[in-house]
Amino acid sequence: MFEIPVAARAAFCSAVCALATAAPGGEVQSWGSDTYGQSSVPSGDNFVQVTCGYFFSMGLLENGTIVHWGMATSDVDDVPEGEFYTAIEAGHSYVIAIRTDGTLDAWGWNGGGQLDHPSGTGWVAIAAGDAHAMALDADGGVTAWGTNSYGQTDVPEGPVFTAIAAGSDFSVGLVDDGSLTAWGRDNNGQSTPPTGNDFVAIAAGDQFGIALRSDGTVAAWGRNNAGQSDAPEGSNFTAIGCGWQNGYAIDGDGYLHAWGLDNNQQVTDAPDDAGFTQITGGMYHAVALGFLDCNANGIADGDEIADGSTADVNPADGVPDECQGLELGACCTVRGDCLPTTEAHCLNAGGTWHEDTLDCDAVGCDPRCLGDLDLDGDVDVMDLLTIIDRWGTCP
Repeated sequence: MFEIPVAARAAFCSAVCALATAAPGGEVQSWGSDTYGQSSVPSGDNFVQVTCGYFFSMGLLENGTIVHWGMATSDVDDVPEGEFYTAIEAGHSYVIAIRTDGTLDAWGWNGGGQLDHPSGTGWVAIAAGDAHAMALDADGGVTAWGTNSYGQTDVPEGPVFTAIAAGSDFSVGLVDDGSLTAWGRDNNGQSTPPTGNDFVAIAAGDQFGIALRSDGTVAAWGRNNAGQSDAPEGSNFTAIGCGWQNGYAIDGDGYLHAWGLDNNQQVTDAPDDAGFTQITGGMYHAVALGFLDCNANGIADGDEIADGSTADVNPADGVPDECQGLELGACCTVRGDCLPTTEAHCLNAGGTWHEDTLDCDAVGCDPRCLGDLDLDGDVDVMDLLTIIDRWGTCP
């Protein structure tokens, strides 16, 4: 263990961590700084939650286990063996998690007592700041622990909370009436959130906060030295997240929106695919969870490629050809199926290519009977003779 100077500490996204076991597994993409491998995501499509620390990332898998990548300072990679979890949150250089039995677990740096979590069961959400942490119980009560230099663990009495978020030296709570409350350090207005009773989600970074309203708009407040409080306009957002000095949001089509500090391209290198459902950030990197859906049709690219409803041949890289700027058209295959692909691929497969449209419904490919080998419209003895004539090994 070692003490990290206060000036060097970062805050990380700590939006409410709802129990994730019911969520389908997804893929993860990461971008920004990769100095310590924090953006080098392990392969797989079975992630249900992601979280970021200073220079590391963690992922919760469908089976309840946790994987780590990036810096291993303070043993943040020392995930307990034989345990299964429903939620995780990473702070500066530590991790807290909820076990499947509703108890809490924690590991990593403990310089401020942030690993000294409360006992008991029934915890439903957690939040991790620089050196303080919080847990939400099923009755809407919040317990906080760790460093309290600015009152960041002095939870207000009275409110019934539905979500919690922990920033650098402050905390935010979403009350059951849709309002926000915050406590702790307020030197940049980070503990003075906007008013209103229409908020549904919250996140907190380094001296700034973000909240999502029920109408799909995003509000941000607090420190704004890098534009991190300049929330995007629009009313189609469904999820939010933040990094040290970055804000992130996901719109209704699953596209990512990023703003704030861009010194390691944590804004400009955000993926332009659709299909994302969760976003979080570290100091100079970000991680997003979802399924790759480059054509924004609500179906994972991998599923479309696997079932043949789209082509991935030029090159075969897991990205549909229609998303790579290639000249595509509707192709009627020899089976009577239709898929958008290139002329060369269509003709090589014996299909009929329609360069004037990608709309397979407009083409109306005629379904073909696979048994009609001589294409006379009937399956009869002549087709059997054709099979006998062709008997042997295909060249």
